[in-house]
Amino acid sequence: MSTEIENLQESPLPQQFQAYESGQMTDEETVVFFQMLINTGMAWNLQGHYGRMAYKLISEGKCEAVRRDS
Repeated sequence: MSTEIENLQESPLPQQFQAYESGQMTDEETVVFFQMLINTGMAWNLQGHYGRMAYKLISEGKCEAVRRDS
């Protein structure tokens, strides 16, 4: 795992959102960020863009879907 990815994962969540929304993430960082959103279920509870982007990354095989039992 690259140093940038490790630094991203250690960053507070608001900073991660800011980096994503301002276009400062690499493609690899974006995938890691969205996998975290998918894993926590946040991708499906945020504004629509996040869910659509998560679905796109899953469809492309870049992220993995997580089954959450209710």
